[in-house]
Amino acid sequence: MSLCNIKGTLQDSGGQLLAGQLWVQADSAVVNSSTTPHTTVLPRLYKFAIAATASNLNINLHESETARVTYHFQFWATNAATETGLDNDPLIDFHAFVPNLASVDFSELIPTGVSTDSLDTAIARLARLLTTNQQYAAALRGGPRYLGEYNAATHYQLDDCVSYAGSSWIWISATPAAGQTPAIANSNWMQSGAKGDSGGTGGQDTAFNSAGWDGALWAPSANAVRDFLVTLAPLANAALTGNPTAPTQTVGNNTTRLATTAFTVAEIVSRLNNAALTGNPTTPNQDQNVAIATNGGRVANCKFVKDSVHRYSRIVDSKASGTNGGSAFAGIQTRTLNSIVTNSGDVTNLSSNRFTLRAGTYRIFASAPGIAVNAHRIFLWNATSSTRTIDGKPSYSNSTDVVASLSLLQGTFTIAANTDFEIRHYCLNAFAGSGLGGACGEATISEIFTEVELWRID
Repeated sequence: MSLCNIKGTLQDSGGQLLAGQLWVQADSAVVNSSTTPHTTVLPRLYKFAIAATASNLNINLHESETARVTYHFQFWATNAATETGLDNDPLIDFHAFVPNLASVDFSELIPTGVSTDSLDTAIARLARLLTTNQQYAAALRGGPRYLGEYNAATHYQLDDCVSYAGSSWIWISATPAAGQTPAIANSNWMQSGAKGDSGGTGGQDTAFNSAGWDGALWAPSANAVRDFLVTLAPLANAALTGNPTAPTQTVGNNTTRLATTAFTVAEIVSRLNNAALTGNPTTPNQDQNVAIATNGGRVANCKFVKDSVHRYSRIVDSKASGTNGGSAFAGIQTRTLNSIVTNSGDVTNLSSNRFTLRAGTYRIFASAPGIAVNAHRIFLWNATSSTRTIDGKPSYSNSTDVVASLSLLQGTFTIAANTDFEIRHYCLNAFAGSGLGGACGEATISEIFTEVELWRID
């Protein structure tokens, strides 16, 4: 939907330039679906000021021809006596489409050159009726109109043509009606074409020949068909070759009927599905990552079930005893993750502070300290799609007290494929040395700062 520039000059009957207001209002909403989001022009009245100068009308409106919505145009002249207010009645009042053109003269919008749109609207309705209703168009063309198979619910009129019981019929009555079955005795109808007689029953007595019969359009005689059938394998003691087929019996059938390969497989599977095992049978240990990802029908033993329930992984930032967590700067930084403490097999990689997870649904709990950075918060960053997945809780460590506080993060998320993640940390203020955590200094015990715990729950 584009803008259309409307220009023109407005004069009175004496050729004097007119001043006043041109009132414009869409008769209903006009929607431009070519923009994102869509633009909707609402039917609100707008008043354009018109000065008493040459080419005094120059406005821009959204074209409405495509949406088949008209605008309401009214021109109110400045009162000649007072030269301040407007006349009591508009000089012109009409409805018209704004065409899908770059510009148009105002005079071209006035329907049929008169001050009402009744004639233009009637012609437009008639044109739409003739182009959308095939029966009206056919009535104007004259002659029989074929309407397909006869339908008792349809009202038929003069020159309507239908098919019924293999014959063609034309409605010849001047009075339209429904429920009149075509027949010779029905005076509403005239038969224009009768159904022909059935063909004969003869046939060619030529003996079967794969080459001679191929592509032939004539029908073979019963004798020729019989001579061919006797050459086929007999039902008794038939020596079948190739890939013969037979009906597949239902599972559990224990009769002398022919057993197909499909029946045999189904019978075996049924017996395996209902096997009542005893003792202590064993099965192979399934690969958890493959079995869970494919949700297959493999047998799960006790070990597989136990490992599936306890799918827990833990990743941390581990530093030597007495080493601080590092300097914090104002803004967002990626927290260090350098050690996989526990891995259920769902963490496939840890590199450059980024860990990779297999497809699945996870519950996460993560934490990271901040010292003297004022407000701070951690969040789970999807490095594959560059989006924030879960935001942690805000925390606060006063820049003057130099006391550590933890930002905590927890929630669940689902990924459809292997995905890379990071723990990122927003700090309001910078703090050098230990802004990302202070060392405890306990001999031989590693310092732990950022910590991520994951449970696979699908």
